Amino acid sequence: MAKTNWPKWFKTSIAKHFQDSLSSVELYIEGTKRPTTQSLDRFELAIDGPSFDQAAKDVFYIDITIGMLIMNKIDYNDPIKHETKVGIALDTFKPSICINKWGDGDGVFGSLHLDNVNVTRFELLDGSIEEISMINSKYSMTKLGET
Repeated sequence: MAKTNWPKWFKTSIAKHFQDSLSSVELYIEGTKRPTTQSLDRFELAIDGPSFDQAAKDVFYIDITIGMLIMNKIDYNDPIKHETKVGIALDTFKPSICINKWGDGDGVFGSLHLDNVNVTRFELLDGSIEEISMINSKYSMTKLGET
């Protein structure tokens, strides 16, 4: 089955990709420390997986789901503020994400390729003070040979 370090390489590479891409916004990554009082204007990243399917001795099919929550306080002076933030977030879901062997020789493991991405907008409830959308994406990779 999959090698011991693979999950670490995927999570650190993906987290770094999105941190670098969204360096000018408040981004929280699932499983990391965050302040007890959070800003209403923020992005949250969740990484589910990777899932491994071993097709042959040295052939692996790898899938990973990446989700990003986009939240902001309603700004009646800027009615497209939320859509602008969603667009900024969508731009970070690149066609490929490089996976590096962080802390284990620091070489390149391979590239994840974007299969699909979709945006879900949550409807506002009466009295709501924030707008929320969720981006969900699926990336995949085929890994051949020992690594």
